[in-house]
Parts: sequence; structure tokens; C-alpha cells
Amino acid sequence: MATQKIIVGLCLVGLCVASSVSARSWRVELDGSGDFTDIQPAADAAAPGDTILIGPGRFDTFHECVAPGWTEEAIMSVLTDSLTFIGAGQGVTILGPETYYGTLNTTPKGICSFEFHTCQIQDLTIENVEEAIYWWTGNLRVERCTLKEETWDDVGIVGTLSSAFIVDCEFLMASQADGIVLVAGATDVEILGSRFVGNGNSILISNQCTGIRVEDCVFEGSLVLCQHQV
Repeated sequence: MATQKIIVGLCLVGLCVASSVSARSWRVELDGSGDFTDIQPAADAAAPGDTILIGPGRFDTFHECVAPGWTEEAIMSVLTDSLTFIGAGQGVTILGPETYYGTLNTTPKGICSFEFHTCQIQDLTIENVEEAIYWWTGNLRVERCTLKEETWDDVGIVGTLSSAFIVDCEFLMASQADGIVLVAGATDVEILGSRFVGNGNSILISNQCTGIRVEDCVFEGSLVLCQHQV
């Protein structure tokens, strides 16, 4: 009987320890009042399930992001699954330089992921980069974000998304820029309550995508909602 009590006691202690381990929040503040002053180190330190709270201001430091076969620059590369990034508001938290940054030989990005990751991005603006959010595969939820595309080959969100929600976002597009590009294989993507403004292509959908729903969106300007082969 004594042995049984010891075992039960140890089990209870184990449960208490497990319950005390929970996801944490990291603060990124340009004035040094948070855990970090740059987003990338916060993303690197975070564990699955953590939240990164990004304060006001412009975050324009680029970091090397390495994909199979090529290397680019990004404000932030997501290398950990199940993270949440929350800004202080559209136009308040800004990712990207003050003027457009890009050349013929590079494709600078705001936020990128090259592996199958799940992520939430909320309440911020990304501008002056060629691809605002590059999410090659995985699950993505983007809410209340403004994505500005300044030149003809810029893209707001691009990738082979699955189980994705793009909700209450704003896409401001220069001539021939693209708001959302869903590459072949994307599935179960919902684009809800978003606004597409400018003379670009609002949503480009590959013929090999399935389960794409566009609802309650506003299209202002010479925009195209089309399906094409990617």
C-alpha cells in the first residue's frame, strides 16, 4: 500500500509540472522595453504555441532566409510551427523599409516560410518588399493586415496554402501587382471580408486549386478575379 501511495504521489507531481508549462508571449519593442528589438530573434526564440507581440514602429531589418536551392532576404523567416504574430494595428506596426526595396535579381520578402507550418498573423502592415507574405506550404490565418504592392511583379500573399483564412485584410496594389496568388495544390482557402484596391490582379488561382471561397470582399479599380495555370 505504501508503494502505491508513492507512485500516485509521483504521478500527481508530474501532472502539476506538466500543467505549469504553457505557451508564453514575447514582446518586440523598438524602444528596448520588450524582450527583443527585432522580430527575427523573437521568432527564433519562440517555441510552438508561443505568441510574438510586435509593438508600434517600422521594422526594416532584413535577414538571410535560406530555401532549398536559393537564398533571399526577409524581415522575418518563420522556422517554428504554431506561432502567432500580433502587431499593434494596421499602419501602426509596419514591416518593410520606408522606400521600395528590390532588384531584378532578388525577391525580398516581409514574412516567409519554406516548410509546412501553421501560423497566425494579425494587425500589421507590410510594405515596400516584393512579396509581403511568402508561405510556400502549410496553414495560415491572416487577419486585419494591410499589404501594399508597389510594382508590377509584387505579391501580397503567395503560396500553396491549405486550410487558410484571409480575413478583413486590405490589399493596395500598383498596376499589374497581385494581391493573392494561390499556387497549384492550394486547398480549403477562405478569403473573407477583404478589400482589394488598385489596378493589379486581386486574386490569381491555379486551375489545380480546390475548395477556394471568396466572400464579402470589395474590389475597387481595374482588378481581375481569375483562375489560371501556375
